[in-house]
Amino acid sequence: MFIPEAYLKRTELSDRLKRIIFHLSDSQRETIMLYYYQGMSLKEIAQIFGCS
Repeated sequence: MFIPEAYLKRTELSDRLKRIIFHLSDSQRETIMLYYYQGMSLKEIAQIFGCS
């Protein structure tokens, strides 16, 4: 079932998140992408960036 109001809210939220992520530093943006979109653990990400 398609609900236009719910779709609009989801689209607006998605656009907002994209704008926020765009304004992050490169390392912050990369961390978010690795964690949320690639499913990497914080330990794995720390190893990539060479930090604890």
